[in-house]
Amino acid sequence: MTDAKHPTPDNSSEHVTVEPEDIRSKPEPLKNDNTGQGGVSILATAVIAMAFSAFSGFLSFHYATVNQQTSTQIVLVDGSKLANAQMKQTLDKPGMTPERAQAEGLTFVNELQDTLKPYSDAGILVVNSSVVMNVPDGLNITKQVAQRLGLTLE
Repeated sequence: MTDAKHPTPDNSSEHVTVEPEDIRSKPEPLKNDNTGQGGVSILATAVIAMAFSAFSGFLSFHYATVNQQTSTQIVLVDGSKLANAQMKQTLDKPGMTPERAQAEGLTFVNELQDTLKPYSDAGILVVNSSVVMNVPDGLNITKQVAQRLGLTLE
C-alpha cells in the first residue's frame, strides 16, 4: 500500500513517548497457601446456636419458677366429729367424774394441737370443715387426725 510515488508522510508531532509508569508488569501469580477457611462453617454456627438456645432455655425456666408465687395449701378437719368421738370415749369409761372429764377434755385439746402442729410448721393452713361451703376431695384429714389421737369416728 505504500507506494514509492506516495510515501507516507512523517508526522513527527505524533511521537509518543513511553514513560516508566506506563509500563505494566505481569501480575503476580497467586500463592498456593492453605491458610484455612475464611468463613464460619455451618457446623460451628449450629453448635453456637444450640449453646445459646440451651442457655436461654435454662434461664427462662429458672426465672419462670423463681417468680411464680405458690398458693397456700389448705387441709380441712371436722372439729365437731373429733370432739364428739372424744366425749363418747371419755364418758364410756367407768367411774368418770365431771372433774376427770374436764381434765381429759383439756388433754384432748392439747393433743389435737400437737397433732396439727406439723401442718402449721409446714405452712399448711388447717381449717375447720364446718365453715367450708364446698369440700373438694382429698382435703379432709379428719380420719387421719382421729387415728393419730386414737379415736374411733362414727
